[in-house]
Amino acid sequence: MFYKKIKVSSFFKIWVCHFFVYYLIQAILLLIDISSKYEENIKMSKIFSALLGSILIGLFGFLDGIGFFGLIAIPLMWIIKLKIKKFLLSYLFSILVIYTFFLLIFNSGFGYSSRKNIIISLMITVLINCIIFRQHKQIK
Repeated sequence: MFYKKIKVSSFFKIWVCHFFVYYLIQAILLLIDISSKYEENIKMSKIFSALLGSILIGLFGFLDGIGFFGLIAIPLMWIIKLKIKKFLLSYLFSILVIYTFFLLIFNSGFGYSSRKNIIISLMITVLINCIIFRQHKQIK
């Protein structure tokens, strides 16, 4: 074969899944808020482009208000994983620490999303990641 099978660790899989799901849900909730506030019809092309670009829009900080904020949780999880040695517990603890700090320190008007949208997005994202990665006892 011309290529080797590339193994991607569960550590990176959970964060890729986290960013895609979290920012997609953020974009959906933001579009629901916008469409409920304005009587005008939003064109479907704008909705699809916003949803497709949600990961990029989110990582640059337009949704949360701080650019690349979510990337701070990755090294924190790695450090916690070295001490706890449990995959999902270290993920949950890093999310809890980072986003609690974020919600307490920064105002809800800093980005486009409200605190309610951030909490709903986090709950859904953590639930999905726990379902997907429940079989992983440790990072391989």
